[in-house]
Amino acid sequence: MGLKFAGLRLRRFLALLFIQEKKLNFAQMLHKSTIDVLFSKRCWGLVILSFWLFPAAMGMIRLAHQIKLRPEA
Repeated sequence: MGLKFAGLRLRRFLALLFIQEKKLNFAQMLHKSTIDVLFSKRCWGLVILSFWLFPAAMGMIRLAHQIKLRPEA
């Protein structure tokens, strides 16, 4: 249930980012140089990647703690 909810939340977040980026594209075309646009797209990629990797890393750490704290049978 938690994983499904996290996946839905991530998908909604990515969709909102995509919509925002589409809105910004026109303004960037008018006001910024090509290098600035490329750099901002790369930054968005890093933001999305970090939002995807951070929960995964936290989940792995939590799992490791659960395994470590489990009493020996």
